[in-house]
Amino acid sequence: MNKPFFTIIFLALTTFTVSICSHAEQKDNSLDAHVHGLSELTIAMEGDSLEIQFESPAMNLVGFEYKATSNKDIATVRNAESLLSHAENLFVFSDSDCQLIKTSADASALIEEDHHSETHKDHDDHHGHKDHDDHKDHDDHQNHSEIVAYYSYSCKNLSNLSSIKVTLFDSFPGIYKINAMWVTGSKQGSLTLTASNPTVTLR
Repeated sequence: MNKPFFTIIFLALTTFTVSICSHAEQKDNSLDAHVHGLSELTIAMEGDSLEIQFESPAMNLVGFEYKATSNKDIATVRNAESLLSHAENLFVFSDSDCQLIKTSADASALIEEDHHSETHKDHDDHHGHKDHDDHKDHDDHQNHSEIVAYYSYSCKNLSNLSSIKVTLFDSFPGIYKINAMWVTGSKQGSLTLTASNPTVTLR
């Protein structure tokens, strides 16, 4: 499965869930796509190929959204990248043998290259949430607050795949819920995953 196909599937799933999400938005107009504790997972299957996209606000994975400048914060970002790169610890497939053939988990956009003291001061102010409301709409914040990871698998007996257990909650306690969307050649669906209910049932 190539990236264009996955993009088409992703857009189709997004359209599929509009009616579901709109109902929830009517209940809480303050909820937008960037919600701390909430992440998104998209699963697409075709032939013997399985693609997974995971997207989350950086806060859920590293505990902050400003650009990392200190050695401690940079190490936290690198650790998150490492955890996301070990797909074997994040997904468990039932009734199908799936081998990871490609992964991409890059959070380097969260690391600030400019370490001037003035920048540190700005980050310290943000960390204290003194200007949280103003920063909420900051373009730079929006550009660098999301972390996206991709996973590509080749599976034997993919048609037998009955479920996928998502263990991201174990690696990232900052994730409270995951909105999961999935599509196969004949079916599609969506559900909300939690630490107590982490399984996507496909059959």
